Amino acid sequence: MIEVESKFRIKDRAEIETKLSSLAYSKSDPVEQSDKVFLLNSDSFKTFKVGDPVTRIRLVNGVSSLTYKRAINAHGDSIEHEMTVDSIKKYDQLMSELKQQ
Repeated sequence: MIEVESKFRIKDRAEIETKLSSLAYSKSDPVEQSDKVFLLNSDSFKTFKVGDPVTRIRLVNGVSSLTYKRAINAHGDSIEHEMTVDSIKKYDQLMSELKQQ
């Protein structure tokens, strides 16, 4: 599986919402999301290599999840596991401890 994610800065939100409405997009309640990413074998994405594991803690509207990813080739294929977690704070402490090892 190849996952593609793109991020864009929006200059005119009203224009985008008008265009999306014309495509039958229905606006729902806003989503509040925060992410914290841990690189386990690298200090930054600049030195990141295929095979290096990445974990992410994501909080979306009060629900927290943990995602583990590891790229298995340069074509974008990866192994991915995702699960809900009860305590972001505990996982954050665990990952910080592992990074010190």
